[in-house]
Amino acid sequence: MEMESVGNPSISPDGKHIIFSRTRADKMNDRSVSNLWITDFEGKRIRELTPGNWRDSSPVWSPDGSKIAFLSDRDGTSQVHVLWLDTREVAQLTHVQNTASELAWSPDGGRLAFTAFIDVLGLTDRKGPDRGAGLLCRRGRP
Repeated sequence: MEMESVGNPSISPDGKHIIFSRTRADKMNDRSVSNLWITDFEGKRIRELTPGNWRDSSPVWSPDGSKIAFLSDRDGTSQVHVLWLDTREVAQLTHVQNTASELAWSPDGGRLAFTAFIDVLGLTDRKGPDRGAGLLCRRGRP
């Protein structure tokens, strides 16, 4: 129960830092918790970026290295979030019913793409369309 693991390493565009997810067991709630951490390339300075009892994963650097896109279940479902490294501000970008994945920044850093299942044929039992599906990050804050 004390075991921890790391995953999803992503090297910064300038090659000086690595961001990764660190997963541990939350024994009180019988679930796993993961947060994003950052280290310099030598591994000498390690810092937690997203403390909390949720699951943050799949970090992706923006092309200019100023922000990180990632998945988080902070609102109870896995959604796309962005973390600005200068202020540590976090913003949720999506409100999709199904889990988003495969995050990718556009080359200019002005947009963020992801994949998510959207039931356009109405084959599932969910009510209403996925709001926020395909939402892309504009320049600046959303």
